[in-house]
Amino acid sequence: MNEITAIPAVPIPRVKELLQKLGCQKLYHSFDLANGYHNVVLEKSAQEKTAIILPDDLGLPARQFEFLRLPFGLAAAPGMFQRIVDRLMMPSVDGDPNADLGPTTSSYLDDCCIAGDSFDIMLQRLVAFFNRIRAPGLLLKAKKCELFQPSVIDLGHKVCAEGIKVEDNKIEKVRHWPLPINVKELRTWLG
Repeated sequence: MNEITAIPAVPIPRVKELLQKLGCQKLYHSFDLANGYHNVVLEKSAQEKTAIILPDDLGLPARQFEFLRLPFGLAAAPGMFQRIVDRLMMPSVDGDPNADLGPTTSSYLDDCCIAGDSFDIMLQRLVAFFNRIRAPGLLLKAKKCELFQPSVIDLGHKVCAEGIKVEDNKIEKVRHWPLPINVKELRTWLG
């Protein structure tokens, strides 16, 4: 298994830009990478920066521990992980159709989505995606993966052939919110 090592961070992409790349396609694949940041092995110099010291009263032989893999909670962790996933989802540079994910992909941290217009194209992109995640030994959360769907929920929005829509259950509370009858309820609504 090839290990993924930490690399310089990149900005987290804007949701609107990612969704625009996906809209108005006929089929979608949606994936969720398992174990997120913990897939990334830290270099020795970076491990020292993650040290934590535990209290004496725990009775442990050592009090200082260092993370060997990228932990959640570090300020640079999201940007580092985003760059790794961006590289994973990058279009093929060698022109090999069996390795190409196409231009209609989106990746936001551990959530990946691939879109296309036909079953054959989506099958080829699915094989290419599986080959890409197999090389570094990444895993997927099977329960959160959707394949060959006419629409998917990606980043809180419904993406389908008609375009991008707000997920219905996200606006349901707003639709049925009772009318404010005093200043306190009005402030609650505005807040």
